[in-house]
Amino acid sequence: MPNRSARLTDLKRPKLLVRAARLAAENIQRKPVLKRIFGDEDIPKNTVSNLAEIETELNEKRKTGDAEYSIARHVTVLAALMHEAALWPT
Repeated sequence: MPNRSARLTDLKRPKLLVRAARLAAENIQRKPVLKRIFGDEDIPKNTVSNLAEIETELNEKRKTGDAEYSIARHVTVLAALMHEAALWPT
């Protein structure tokens, strides 16, 4: 099974989206951002998996031109995913 960081580097996303997410990840405030993403739910223990699932759904909406797609939400989720992945032990 490939390691988790390898799976993140395998994501194919537009460069501008990734650049915006990287910049956002540098200054992310973890708890408020995760509460915004997950709503009233508690922050899940498997945060990375949940964020990856949400990001995949957002990417599908982006690719299909879904009217509900929000680039701001996509950047936020991708930034949170990057931040959480950086917390993984190597």
